[in-house]
Amino acid sequence: MTFSRRRTFRLDDTLRHLLQQVANAFHRWVHPNYVEEQALLKRTIATAETLARDQKKLVEQMRTLSGQIKGQSSQLRFVQTNQRSVESETRRCRREIRTNNRLQAQILKDSKLNSEHGLAEARVSRRMTRAMNRSGPIVVGPWTGEVGFELLYWIPFVRWLIEKYRIESSRLIVVSRGGAGGWYGSYFRRHFDILSLLSPEKFASEVSRFPLKQQSVTAFDRDLVKQALQHFGSRPISVLHPTLMYGLFHSYWKRKVTFNKVDAFTSHSVIQEGQEQLAPEGLPEEFIAVRFYFSDCFPDTQPNRAFVSEVIGMLARKSAVVLLNTGYRIDDHNDYEVARSDNVLTLKGSMPASKNLAVQSAVIRRARAFVGTYGGYSYLAPLSGVDALAFYSEKTFFDHHLEYAQRVFGKLGTASLIPLDIKKRHLISLVVGNLVDLSVNDLRQTINGNARSEQRADPEIAR
Repeated sequence: MTFSRRRTFRLDDTLRHLLQQVANAFHRWVHPNYVEEQALLKRTIATAETLARDQKKLVEQMRTLSGQIKGQSSQLRFVQTNQRSVESETRRCRREIRTNNRLQAQILKDSKLNSEHGLAEARVSRRMTRAMNRSGPIVVGPWTGEVGFELLYWIPFVRWLIEKYRIESSRLIVVSRGGAGGWYGSYFRRHFDILSLLSPEKFASEVSRFPLKQQSVTAFDRDLVKQALQHFGSRPISVLHPTLMYGLFHSYWKRKVTFNKVDAFTSHSVIQEGQEQLAPEGLPEEFIAVRFYFSDCFPDTQPNRAFVSEVIGMLARKSAVVLLNTGYRIDDHNDYEVARSDNVLTLKGSMPASKNLAVQSAVIRRARAFVGTYGGYSYLAPLSGVDALAFYSEKTFFDHHLEYAQRVFGKLGTASLIPLDIKKRHLISLVVGNLVDLSVNDLRQTINGNARSEQRADPEIAR
């Protein structure tokens, strides 16, 4: 049984093999490229299997890369967020750096100013120490600058030096011009007037060669000191030159320190009486002193000329007017010339150059009020005990000079200065038209009252 089965299987295999050979032979006869096709098919299948494996690997790689891209995208978003934060922080740091730089620059500047002020104080101290160690005369000046600076800063500074260092009167020689020596006070007994040596034209020519502010000692200054010493026959000398004052007050004029820096080195007082005998004869019993001249804050224009003519006309209709015009020029100001009339007197031609400021001081002291251009003469009136009304048309002056002047006049309590812009014509007409009948307090109340009325009437001004 077993044998027959094995034999049957062998027959079947033999038959199958035979049939396969027959089929292959028939197929080769029918399809001669069979073998090549089979080989090609096997290679194709192998290639396809290889590609499938590679594709599978590629898919895995793409999945891995996609995960990496997602991670990098997340990191990129984080970096972008951090970048915005960094940019914002950078801008903030830049602002802080700029602010710190400005603060440091200001601190350095203030430190430099304080250092400069300290050096100026030390220079004053050294100069005065040398002067006190000597026995010769002390020349005060020469002063060749503006009237306003001489009255408001230089003379009070010199008084402070004399009081602090207790300098003997016999040692002092004041060198100024136009009879201004009397402004320094009776303690200063010896005066040398520059205009007793030079004509007004020559003086103006010499002064114009140098800066108006005497912040350095010029050859002209040295020559004037020499002339003063020859006049009094004195040697050796010490000189208190205006450079000491300019160096000390420079930081205040630059508005880097308060007025306390000036107060600490000045001694203010009203101009003492004693020059009244210089007033010309024939002055009215009551009059208003007037001095209009053209300057930076009141330029020579037709509207300004018309305004001056109008003001003088209004004053003359209610009071005698005395014009303080000198008739010659010793600085950069030109007087406004007005013809003499029944109620308008002029001092032109009656004031020698070497005494013109002294004469004007004497006339102002006798006047009921002073009216004129804002400037040094408007300071002279309150310091002489006379109220002043001063006009300007251009705001070219520094406010701190006016502020300090008002502070000084308020402390002295003798008279006031009211500055007015001529653009406020309606107020000026009201004030000037009633000037003779009003006191300064009344004037101030009138101006303030009208200003409030103006604000109520004009909403734009009120805003």
